[in-house]
Amino acid sequence: MEKTHYSDAQFRRDIPKLACRIKRLGTPKNIYGFPRGGLVVAVNLSHLLNCPVILRKKQISWRTLLVDDICDDGKTIARLAKRTGVAIVTLFANEKRKKIRAWNCRLIYARPKNGKLIVFPWETNESAKIDYKKKAKKKKK
Repeated sequence: MEKTHYSDAQFRRDIPKLACRIKRLGTPKNIYGFPRGGLVVAVNLSHLLNCPVILRKKQISWRTLLVDDICDDGKTIARLAKRTGVAIVTLFANEKRKKIRAWNCRLIYARPKNGKLIVFPWETNESAKIDYKKKAKKKKK
């Protein structure tokens, strides 16, 4: 699979754009970031939106913004999507995202994934490979 490196400079440009799109929907009560990459994005959006990051799934309500670094097939996000009415935010999204469409969720994203393996500035080539292998194994099951 082709991989592309997403730079810190690109991240710094995309985060304010995402925050602006979110503000148009209304300020969320809080933000839940999916562990690992989603937490990086959630904390940065939290600063721009002036709302807290929550760490427990039990705290998710209909006014919670769900955040991850990437939405590939939508399975990770879809499990919690039915609890929130605000939106789901990612840096990259697979344009097809079947699971998200099934929940009729608003998906806000900065860039299309285009079938590439994305290496984020907060991870190494090795950790990106490990995450990708875990996802590939889950798909086979």
